[in-house]
Amino acid sequence: MKPIKNVTLVPGEKKHIPDAEIEKILDILSSLSCRVKLEKRYEKSAFFHSGAVISASREELFDGSELIIVMGGDGSVIEVARTSAEYNIPIVGINFGRLGFLAELEVSETSLLKQIIEGNFETDERMMLDVSVIRNGNETYLPYPCLNDVVLSNAPVSRLSGFDLYCDGIYISRYSADGIVISTPTGSSAYSMSAGGPLVSQSMECILATPICPHSFTLRPLVLMGDSVIEIKNAVCRENSMFITADGRENTEIFSGDVVVIKKSLKKTRLVKVKSGGFVSVLHRKITEMESGSL
Repeated sequence: MKPIKNVTLVPGEKKHIPDAEIEKILDILSSLSCRVKLEKRYEKSAFFHSGAVISASREELFDGSELIIVMGGDGSVIEVARTSAEYNIPIVGINFGRLGFLAELEVSETSLLKQIIEGNFETDERMMLDVSVIRNGNETYLPYPCLNDVVLSNAPVSRLSGFDLYCDGIYISRYSADGIVISTPTGSSAYSMSAGGPLVSQSMECILATPICPHSFTLRPLVLMGDSVIEIKNAVCRENSMFITADGRENTEIFSGDVVVIKKSLKKTRLVKVKSGGFVSVLHRKITEMESGSL
């Protein structure tokens, strides 16, 4: 790949990235003659002094960029992926979170940015999901594709809910459960795993359906073909409202008669890869860190 000149830097809003860490990345990028876009909210920060730093609104942030650098945890990478998928720009995450399954670099590995800026990297294309709700014959799509998962649940107090699950128009079963997680392989290491679902190699294209606390011995997680069309119908919960939540961000209330449709998106997230080993290597490292108590 050709060397990169135009970079968007996105410090995770919820991680409170220290100014000194942001300045460190800006210094590296400046030494490599990159033009860097930062959101306007950083204009008053002490590090916003270099002529190579360009102030941009949220709407302008990704225009013309060749690389997005995200400083944060997995949630920060997912947030950027949802809004930037239409630009088809590769993303590299620098892990300031805990697990960091999606972040390619740890804070101690920022020297590898030079290799990335020089164009010496590969990209890992991750499947995403489109979500829509059919209500009274009208289909409305959620504004962003999902990188991780779509969750059907109820609130404010968890109660047993019921819903029917269909795949490609074929009825699977009536579920009695706290809800269900429909996830991509990327999301298999998140809520789906916590609910008892399998870990799936993130290079695969499949859709996982993992019930949350099912009231049955027979309702187990399903791994379905990547081009499957999943439908959730007849969702009810006595005394509670039902919601679908996309990537932990978008909440949409589900009413009687609604049909939730989930299928593979045409858009994909492109994650930068500069280290060898792939998913199994990352999985081993993260499990080791969890067992040692360092996470």
